[in-house]
Amino acid sequence: CVQVSGGGRVRVSLVTLYRLLESVNRRFRITSIEMGAYKYLEELWKHKQSDVLRFLLRVRCWQYRQLSSIHRCPRPTRPDKARRLGYKAKQGFVIYRVRVRRGGRKRPVRKGATMGKPTNQGVNQLKFQRSLRSVAEVSVCD
Repeated sequence: CVQVSGGGRVRVSLVTLYRLLESVNRRFRITSIEMGAYKYLEELWKHKQSDVLRFLLRVRCWQYRQLSSIHRCPRPTRPDKARRLGYKAKQGFVIYRVRVRRGGRKRPVRKGATMGKPTNQGVNQLKFQRSLRSVAEVSVCD
């Protein structure tokens, strides 16, 4: 039901989405009679090891790798979470997806010779002082 076309877009019909939500409802024994769409999405994201979400994340991971490192998203990946954080679907709200290099920071010195006191001689186990989020925000602005 979920098809990946040549352009890398994921198309899911409403019937397929309804079936996925029903399978989640049966599998995790959600007993609430009236649940809105956001509540269904929230329950779906609570169980990341489920077959449904594992498949979606695998397809999305492949899709994100095909995009450029800085990419403007038409809508948030998780609308329920975005709305909880203050997102509104109206003009003025912009969402970017940014690829950020992960890992620690290595000091750029030749042959590990830092020249100085022993406290400053670390090369490998240094931590970058800014968060990955701030690095992503700066790269979007540039």
